[in-house]
Amino acid sequence: MSPQKSMPSADSTTKLEQKGETNNPDENYKILIERGVADKLSPKSTGKIYFQFARQTEEKRNYLQISDTDGGGLHSREMIPLEKIITILSGQAGHPFKSSVLKECMVGKSSNNSSFLAAILRASDIRLIKPSENSTFLHVLVDDFDKRSTALLKRSS
Repeated sequence: MSPQKSMPSADSTTKLEQKGETNNPDENYKILIERGVADKLSPKSTGKIYFQFARQTEEKRNYLQISDTDGGGLHSREMIPLEKIITILSGQAGHPFKSSVLKECMVGKSSNNSSFLAAILRASDIRLIKPSENSTFLHVLVDDFDKRSTALLKRSS
């Protein structure tokens, strides 16, 4: 059995929080990817972006979290619901889009959040988007987006 790790709470309230109960992240999140690694979007940038992929065990929902970066860059450490990310990405099918469309996924207002999240969504462990043919800073959905997003939403180990 995978160890349970501490994760910051999500911006959306859980059923326990709605009932006024506290939830202990150690008991409510199962880490599925402890330290995922993504390349930064700019080919001129060195270093990596690190993330965690976790499952909220009571509600059986999956989350991404930007956990760290090489070389600095402020970012929010909030849990980002995968369902919300996929909903936003689904609306971008058929055309290139900027990282800024991902801003609405997060409560935190760091200017790096959306580009760091886009880099994570390109990482081999997640792979929901890829660079556009026209620009490394624009994205398009991967060809098997529906299959990959369904698998990521269902992933429990």
